[in-house]
Parts: sequence; C-alpha cells; structure tokens
Amino acid sequence: MAETAEAALLEVGVHIWVPVGSGAGADDVWRGGIVVGFEEGPNSALIVELEGPRAERVVVPLRPLPPPDSPTSRRGASQPGSPTKARQPSPSPERALPTYLRRNAELLTAEGTAAARDLALLSLLHEPELLHALQARFQVGIVYTFTGPMLLAVNPFQNLPELYSYARLREFVDLPFGEPAPEPH
Repeated sequence: MAETAEAALLEVGVHIWVPVGSGAGADDVWRGGIVVGFEEGPNSALIVELEGPRAERVVVPLRPLPPPDSPTSRRGASQPGSPTKARQPSPSPERALPTYLRRNAELLTAEGTAAARDLALLSLLHEPELLHALQARFQVGIVYTFTGPMLLAVNPFQNLPELYSYARLREFVDLPFGEPAPEPH
C-alpha cells in the first residue's frame, strides 16, 4: 500500500508542511508542523503538532486530497489539517493535492532562511518552502531572493533607504572589470 511505504519514510520528529484553508480571510495556506505519531489501518494518517501561535494537534491523512474544484472536495469534507475529520481521497490521483510536504532543514531557523539567497540550491523546493522563505526574508528586510536565474522581488511598501543609498550605488560603480556584481544583481 502506498500510504504505508510513504509513512515508512517519515518518523516522529520530522518537520512537514500541512495545507490549511485558503478561503477568504485565511492567513495561511500552509502551516509548519512536526510529526508526533501515526494512525495505522485502512485510513493511515499522521498526527501532527502544528507550529505557531495557534498550535494544535491535527490528523493528516496519507492519501492525496481531492482538488479544491472537484465534487468530492465539496461534499461536506473538512479542510486539510482539520482535527475532526479528514477529506476523502481523490478518485483521480494525477490531480490530487498532497496532504503534506517535507520541510527543508536549512529553512527551519530565521538565520538559515536569511542566508538562503538562492532557493534553487535547497534540497526541496515547493510552494510552502518558497512562500515561507519569501515571508521570513521580508520580515528581516531582505526583499530580493534568487530562485536559480530568476530574481524574486517583494514590494516592501516602505522606504528602504539603504537599498538605494549612495554607498550601495558605489558598490556597483566601483566594481573592477570582470568581477561579479554584488547581490542581488
């Protein structure tokens, strides 16, 4: 059974991302959590302690979730990560949503996230890791992040004088010929 093989790759203490409600007013699309146990049987699941100010324990099914626009997802099924009941498995696995994604150890700390200038170098790169890295870097005033050859820029909605200061300009103007340009360019 696929769920059992996948669960065998996880162990208590592993950090994962769990999808949460994305409806109007939702603050998070993914929440970080730590696997604290397993439920065995025909509906194998992970027991996850979610991180953050709204810490809670949830049961996360190992089977993929139906896409948000499918009839299966609208038949009274609760949101992923719901502590009361899990959504039903999708009949079409190629369009199914993951019930969890593993986290990068490199991005578990604020220092590690700030140091990750190129996200393409991470061992895992998926939607929650990208969103988390951009948010954490933004919170410490880093608005530019590389993802391979692409430069992602987050509008700070505030004046960042050091970003376009005379000293910063001089770093580029005084650059010796052939030297690589300073970050982010």
